[in-house]
Amino acid sequence: MQHFISQRMKFARVWLNKAKRKAIRRFMRSTIPLAISRISRLLQEFEDPYLHQWIPKYLQPKTREALMNELRTRPGPWEVKRGYLYMLDYDPYHLDSVKISIKVGRSKDVRGRVKQWQSRCYRGLVHLGTYPTTEGAPSQQMTLLEKLVHLELQDISRTKVYLDPLWPNPLSPSLEERGGVSARELCTYCRIVHKEVFQFAHSTDLNIPKITWEHVVLPIAERWASFIDAHYQDY
Repeated sequence: MQHFISQRMKFARVWLNKAKRKAIRRFMRSTIPLAISRISRLLQEFEDPYLHQWIPKYLQPKTREALMNELRTRPGPWEVKRGYLYMLDYDPYHLDSVKISIKVGRSKDVRGRVKQWQSRCYRGLVHLGTYPTTEGAPSQQMTLLEKLVHLELQDISRTKVYLDPLWPNPLSPSLEERGGVSARELCTYCRIVHKEVFQFAHSTDLNIPKITWEHVVLPIAERWASFIDAHYQDY
């Protein structure tokens, strides 16, 4: 009889231990994700005002949201690539009187990349500028820098907010498209749609692509480079 009671008590202890473990697992599965979510929201509420100050108000809401998502996501080690941002003139003879077509890309070897594009697409492509300058050290976060610059260029190439006399600090936000030219068209030379080619409208001050680089693209690149320097100092 005593042996039977001992066996039953042993069985009860085993069952209780299993029940406790199941209860703990259920608690962990339900509580920890909730706690992580709440902590994440708190951190986001704390960080968002800081991130928002880097995103121009003249951009459309969808673009601002896309930029915010990029700023909240910390790049993985595989995304940390050194390099330079460069800009090419796709219409050096200014045959198109309506728009200016420019390509903005990244590369470790800008000179070699320019030659590659000239042989692949159009020999007359003109290199307009590089950021940082090739005399300086390359950016440590070029993948992210290129992505942020491209998102903003896609937006302003459609809204034409860069034509505002107060650019790059226009007073009125651009909340909708203003009939800007499309940023994705079939290339005249190689018959391919280039994702990194942006089209800007001609104007009195922007009818020279070199000015477009200095007046439009370069200020955007410098602003996002400043954000990266301030936000990713440990990379």
